[in-house]
Amino acid sequence: MKTPVFPVDESLRLQALQRTGLLDTPPEARFDRLTRIARQSFGVEIALISLVDSDRQWFKSAQGLNVCETGRDISFCGHAILDSRVFVVEDTLRDERFIDNPLVTQAPHIRFYAGAPLHSQEGYRVGTLCVIDSRPRRFGHKDTELLRTLADCVEELMCRQRLEGLFELSSIAIVLSDAQSGRILDVNQALLDATGYDKAELSGLSLSDLTPSEYVEADNEAGATLARHGRYGPFEKKLIRRDGSALPVRQQGMLIRDVGGQPLVWTLMEDITELKKVERMQKEFVSTVSHELRTPLTAITGSLGLLAQGAMGELAPPIAKLVEVASNNSRRLNLLINDLLDMEKLVAGKMHFDVQAHDLAGLLHEAVECHRPLGEDRGVELVLGEPPAPVRVRVDRDRLLQALANLVSNAVKFSPDHGRVDIYTEPAGQGSWRVLVQDRGEGIPESFRTRVFEKFAQADSSDTRPKGGTGLGLAITQELMERMGGAVGFESKEGEGACFWLDIPAAGEE
Repeated sequence: MKTPVFPVDESLRLQALQRTGLLDTPPEARFDRLTRIARQSFGVEIALISLVDSDRQWFKSAQGLNVCETGRDISFCGHAILDSRVFVVEDTLRDERFIDNPLVTQAPHIRFYAGAPLHSQEGYRVGTLCVIDSRPRRFGHKDTELLRTLADCVEELMCRQRLEGLFELSSIAIVLSDAQSGRILDVNQALLDATGYDKAELSGLSLSDLTPSEYVEADNEAGATLARHGRYGPFEKKLIRRDGSALPVRQQGMLIRDVGGQPLVWTLMEDITELKKVERMQKEFVSTVSHELRTPLTAITGSLGLLAQGAMGELAPPIAKLVEVASNNSRRLNLLINDLLDMEKLVAGKMHFDVQAHDLAGLLHEAVECHRPLGEDRGVELVLGEPPAPVRVRVDRDRLLQALANLVSNAVKFSPDHGRVDIYTEPAGQGSWRVLVQDRGEGIPESFRTRVFEKFAQADSSDTRPKGGTGLGLAITQELMERMGGAVGFESKEGEGACFWLDIPAAGEE
C-alpha cells in the first residue's frame, strides 16, 4: 500500500479547510442532495463529500457508508487532492498503490474509485466529491465531465453561490418536479433530446402527462414508495415523445427539499431503447434455436438411450462408455432447452397457471420422493418435516412442484456426500406459508448473492465447474412464484450451507 504524500502547500491548505467552517458540522440536505444525485447518476454503491484533514478524511455527506471518517493514511482522497484532475482507479486489484489497502481488503471492499477535487474559495484542494463501488468499472470522458460538474456544484455550495448547470452533462434524463403537484420545474438536455420537447412546452406539465395510461398503476406505486421511503425504483415504463412515439425508460426518483423546505422530486430516466432491441433479439434467437433443436435432439436422446439399454445387443465396454457419456450430455442439453422454453413462456406471459387449493403436505411429499433417488446416489438424506397443521395452499400444482424441484435438486447437488437436506414448513404471516429447504453445503459466496436469481447466473461460471446446471432454475423459480402470488428468497453463510424458501399463499376457507 502506498500512503498518500502531503501537498507542498499543506499548511496553507489546512488553514483554508478550517476557513470553510464545514469540519465536524451536522449533515445538510443541500450537500446530501448532490451525493444522492452522484450515487444514482453513476449507479454506484457509495458517494461521498470528503474533506481531507491533517490525519483523517471526514465526510460532510455520505451515501451508502455508515462511518463519518477514516484515516488519511489509507484514504484514496489523500491521493486525489494531489492534482486538480479527476482521480480514477478503475480496478484497485490492478493498482499496486491500493491492492493491499485495508479499505480494499476489508469493508467497504473498494474496487472502483473516482474523486473530483474540491477547491476552496482561494483555490486550495480541501477534499473531494467521490464515487465508490465494490466492483471494477470503466469511467469514460463523459463520466469524468459529469463528476467534475457535480463537484463544481459542491464548490458553489461551499462558497454559498447559486447552483447552476447541475445536471446538463448527464446522459441520463433528469427531471426536477414539485412533490405535491407533480408540476415539472426543470429538466436537463438529455430529456429534451430524448423526447423532442423544449422546456417551454414542458413548463406546467407533469410526468403523468407524458406517461401512457397503462403505467398509471406503476406510477401510483412509485409515488406511494416515495412517500414511505423517500425514494423509489428503478422500474421500467414508457414516455410519450412529442411526435407521439413511445420511449422505453428505466425510471427512479428521490425526495429532496429546497432551501425553503419545499418538497421536490429528482427523477432520473435512462433511455433503454437499445437494451429492449437486444432483449427482443435474444428472445427471438432463443425461441428459434430451442424449437429447431428440440425435435432432432429428442430423437438423438431416445436412440442413445436405447443403445445404452442394450437394444442393439451388448456393447463393448469402451463403446458403452462413450454411449453413456453421449446419452447423459444429450439429456443435459434437453434440460437446458426445456428451461429456455419455460423462461421464454414466463417472460412472454404465455405460460398457463391453473391455481387451485391443494394440500401442502401432499405436494411436499411428492416433491421429496421424486428426488430421493438423486440423493441416494451420493448418500444425501432428504428429511421432510410435517407441517405444524393441515395446510391448504392456492397454487398451480405442477408449477409449485417445478419450483420445489429446483430448490431440492440444488440442495442435493451442493450438499457434501452423505449429507442431509431438511425440508420443512412454517407460517410466513399475511396469509401465507413458508417452505424451507436447508442444505449443509459450502453456502453462497457473498459476492454472488445479489445475482442468485439472475438468468444464467452461477457462482462458478468456469468451464471446469464441478456442479452442472443451466443457471436458469432459480430465475424460473422466482418467476413461477411471483406469478402465483408468492415469493422466493434465501439465507446463507459461507461454509454453513444455504436455506432457500418459498412463500406460498394459503387457501381461504372453502
